[in-house]
Amino acid sequence: MTAPLTSQLLPSFGYDVFLSHNRADKEWVRELASLLADHQYNGRPLRPWLDEQVLDPGQLGRHAELTTALDRSRLLVIVLSPEAVASTWVQYELRYFLATRSPDEMIAIRRRPCEIPTTLTGLDILDWNDGAGSEPDFSTLASRICPGSNVDPAKIAQEVKDAWWESLMSGTSGFDPTPTAENSALLATLLKFDITAAAEEGLALHAFDQAGDCMLKLNPGDSYGMKMLLGEILAAAVLKHEAYRQIAPRYLAQEPDDARHPDLSFAVLRSLSKLAEIDGRLVDPSAVWSALVKLDGVGRLFLERKAAAVLGGRVVAKMRGSDLGDLLIHVLITGGVASQIAAIGGITMAEERAEPVFYLPELDERARNGRMPSAPSLPPSPRLVALLDRIDRNTSDFVRQALENGIADLQRAFGDRRSASTDQWLQLREEARAPLIKNGPIIGIMRRVTAANMEAIAPTLRVIDIACLTEPRIVDALLDQCGAFIIEEQDITSPLCRRLIGRNRRFAMLERRRLDALTEGDRIALEPRRTMILPSQPSLDDSSPTGGAHRVV
Repeated sequence: MTAPLTSQLLPSFGYDVFLSHNRADKEWVRELASLLADHQYNGRPLRPWLDEQVLDPGQLGRHAELTTALDRSRLLVIVLSPEAVASTWVQYELRYFLATRSPDEMIAIRRRPCEIPTTLTGLDILDWNDGAGSEPDFSTLASRICPGSNVDPAKIAQEVKDAWWESLMSGTSGFDPTPTAENSALLATLLKFDITAAAEEGLALHAFDQAGDCMLKLNPGDSYGMKMLLGEILAAAVLKHEAYRQIAPRYLAQEPDDARHPDLSFAVLRSLSKLAEIDGRLVDPSAVWSALVKLDGVGRLFLERKAAAVLGGRVVAKMRGSDLGDLLIHVLITGGVASQIAAIGGITMAEERAEPVFYLPELDERARNGRMPSAPSLPPSPRLVALLDRIDRNTSDFVRQALENGIADLQRAFGDRRSASTDQWLQLREEARAPLIKNGPIIGIMRRVTAANMEAIAPTLRVIDIACLTEPRIVDALLDQCGAFIIEEQDITSPLCRRLIGRNRRFAMLERRRLDALTEGDRIALEPRRTMILPSQPSLDDSSPTGGAHRVV
């Protein structure tokens, strides 16, 4: 039986344990946190929450800084000592946790002799008076934090390899998308584990990593159908839960930069194409840009890379007409060969009109049920068409061919609109001081977040949004649904940077003056060379003489 492809808004714990303690035990708890962070739980490291590692320096700004961490922690580990028992903050953390959670989700460690609080009566206390390095004590603690940790990752890898081989042998290696039971079995194997469950998260990631490894080892002649299938499976995974979005950057990192056959990049772009056919709001534009930048990394564009770039154009075409889609096209025009091919595909009509092809009947059914009725094809705006004139035809034979085919396609569909078009985009200048970006590039809609509005704005965020953290003490963990963050320039070892890096989030750092210049609703594109802003006002109305003009900050 295959896994359901319905979106599930399941709770997800960002931390395995919240370490509640008093500062008198800080050094000891710091060592304990280090031991926990080094411990593997079914193929992934444990994630302990320790205040000094994640809170900004100074006094606690809001209770939400603690309560959000407690809500996102699977377990509460309370370190007992005379000072901890008397601590107002430890008592507060204990009361808050027990107000909504079971005592079974707590572990108490008696660090030094002390009176046990009445709220912990009946709880099995771990007496650990000899220090965090005692192997028997730590093994007992680890077994409580990691239930069901006896799964053999090698067995998971073999299951994926077997399912992959059966799918390959069923005929998926070719261009025929005829559904097979073996394809559905591979889907079920890769979605076997619940990525939102603590004991299965690492196994779910491990399964997809193994599928990526299988993809990289295929002969070129066997790869086409399998990379199409793997892209559909990744789309199905994202439809199941947004936590699977982390697979795309893992695949881009897993694939060698100089790979002649960029099958994993292709699979990522295909997954985004399938999501766009179902609901354009599901597409992560930063992932589209990142995949194309990956393809740009090699000077010469081989045929296999060109095919992936063309697929990228299909995704971009489905975003065209929106402020964000048009801004993405603009930044791709000035990119490498693969990005330019994708931009041409996004401006012209050929890829937009391509009929959808599915290798998975499960995804085909989901697409048919969710796809919006087809609207009449509309020509691209004169502003976008004018961008074609910026492309150097001598850049690459592939670019020249894509440009000639795209222009011919536009003329067949709408006549020659190019002669009457005017380029209303302002020329962009490159910043002398480029933004520092982690896990970029980044493109999205700017949302200004303050300590006052963070709890209200958090449920409204989408993957296309960029949360701009405008002041200290904002609980960034509330904002995990957004696509990226913009923060003020600071040391990369700061608590905020450590938090974002630890959660593998995309983020960029800007100078304070540039941060303050951003306004709600701005469309932003950030790459190491420059920062581009499409203002929220005036709108992208072609009738406006200045509509859509870019400014560079």
